[in-house]
Amino acid sequence: MSCNHSMRYSVRHAGPARLWRRLFCRECRRARLADAVISFALTCRKAEPVPPQVLARTLSALNLPQSMPRPRRDRVAAFVRRSRRLVAIVGFGTMLLGYGWLRYIDINPDSPRTAQSWSGPNAYSDFARAGALLKDDKLIGDMLTSITRRANQSAPAEMGNRGMAGLEATGSKPAAYSQIVADGRVYSRAETEAVLKENALALQALREGLWKSYQAPPVRSFNATMPYYAVDRSLARLLRLEAGNAEERGDWGTAAQSSLDAIELGMNIQNGSGAIGKLTGIACEAIGRAALWQNYEHLSASDARAAALRLERIMTKSVPLVATLQEDKLSSLASILESMRTPGWRWKLIATDSTPPNWQVFVRLLPYSKKRIAGNLVRHFDIQIEAAAAPYIPPSQRAPEVQEVSDPVNDLFFPAFGGLRLRDDVDTAENGLLLATLALRAYRLDHGGYPDNLKPLEQSYLNRLPGDPFSNGKGFLYRTSKSRYILYSVGPDGTDNGGTPIQNAPNDMNGNNGNNGNTVNIQQESTGDIIAGMNRN
Repeated sequence: MSCNHSMRYSVRHAGPARLWRRLFCRECRRARLADAVISFALTCRKAEPVPPQVLARTLSALNLPQSMPRPRRDRVAAFVRRSRRLVAIVGFGTMLLGYGWLRYIDINPDSPRTAQSWSGPNAYSDFARAGALLKDDKLIGDMLTSITRRANQSAPAEMGNRGMAGLEATGSKPAAYSQIVADGRVYSRAETEAVLKENALALQALREGLWKSYQAPPVRSFNATMPYYAVDRSLARLLRLEAGNAEERGDWGTAAQSSLDAIELGMNIQNGSGAIGKLTGIACEAIGRAALWQNYEHLSASDARAAALRLERIMTKSVPLVATLQEDKLSSLASILESMRTPGWRWKLIATDSTPPNWQVFVRLLPYSKKRIAGNLVRHFDIQIEAAAAPYIPPSQRAPEVQEVSDPVNDLFFPAFGGLRLRDDVDTAENGLLLATLALRAYRLDHGGYPDNLKPLEQSYLNRLPGDPFSNGKGFLYRTSKSRYILYSVGPDGTDNGGTPIQNAPNDMNGNNGNNGNTVNIQQESTGDIIAGMNRN
């Protein structure tokens, strides 16, 4: 052979030629064939009973090594035989570590300490009894919807256009029940009084509960149902209907007390409740405030003073948002831990119509132990609780929120509480504005005009002036002009806009465009002020 490379590989090393030589060198390809022939011949010689010395001399004469290299398959088999112990050790160690990790991620965290059981009379039992005695709930809702719609349509235009509260009564009577149409029919005053008479026992049980302290039953499971919140809203509507009936009779003092009953009901049911209970309570308060905002100008001085003092007492029952979040923290943690104790909890906990197959959910949750998931939940709630305890900061001054790394369970279940803080602050502001408005009504009737500032209302009409939650406890802003005044909160933007009311954003979630019946959908991004008697949520 004329190729030195092929001769070197075929004779001296007896190994295959390099790949590039195999492709481009004919001599190398022929050398590979010669190597195969020599290898076959040597194999045959080894199989024959030839003395070892003869084989050694033959290999030496051919300038070949004493032992031929083994084929690649044999080398691989030999490597596997040598390393199978190592492979077995690594495999066993991997299985052991995997089993240990699966055991570790399934260790149940310690259960949280639940709230102590309630001792003594609990208004919850009275409200539940009132709900069981409640009759014609749908009819009450129809009548209330009609009253609210008619009241919004008949609100004084001057109040809506100028945002001025404290206008003198125009002498117009509230819409009579005989003039209210709901669902295509007219409800008369007699029908309304018949519904109230049927629910006399429910109203009695409800008012018995208002004299007692309230503690909501603790919720510690995702399977727990809370039908009592719907009952509480129905009871608030019943009180609103009672107030409307008293208004038609001209009994404004009784109407105000019925409205205050609804506000107190809403304030009570927030005690010991989570976010759902707080939102339900805020809704009940709004139902009670609606009648007072519409008809406080009909109150006498004594009725307005009594209503202001009672509302001030009711506001002392206000449940801080921190307490609500702490209850939600206990409820969510206990519920997740309960779910984790059931077989297959991973895919059962986050199973929805859009979730991937079970094995994918299982793989996604493998890096997260039960303790880590529970720890993430506690950490998220602690951040929200700390934010709720901090002074109010307008959205324009807040630092951008940092998206924290969590886990699939908390990403799915953990709620956002920014809207809850806003609803709680708006509710507090509206109660405070209504309180000051009632005191100003009494002052006006006693002195023939409004004070230059709110300071004269203290001691004589109120024990303490209410603070504006959007200005971190500073008082509401107040200006007077002859027989009118404007009273307002700076609102979510934290800026005094000179009494410019917040307007609904175009095409908001309720389909409203602009001011709708003296109500407004207040949002975090809203600009303007919350005007007493105008911006009513």
